[in-house]
Amino acid sequence: KRLPLNEMFYNTILSFTGILLISITDYWYLLKTFHAGDTNVYMLIGSFAATAVLVFDLHTSPYSQPRNVIGGHVISAFIG
Repeated sequence: KRLPLNEMFYNTILSFTGILLISITDYWYLLKTFHAGDTNVYMLIGSFAATAVLVFDLHTSPYSQPRNVIGGHVISAFIG
């Protein structure tokens, strides 16, 4: 079943906005924590884009439920 065009557009805007907010938070954190010239540490990782697709586009999938999304990020943070 294909999604309507307006719903795909809405999901794309939400995914973009979510990743933009994470990027702004990352940049703000780096400016507050490190010196102005020492910003070689990034918190933004590729799995956030995959999470945005799961949460906004495939929200009915069992893999995109809150416990799986948050649990997956917590487990990966502990692993390293």
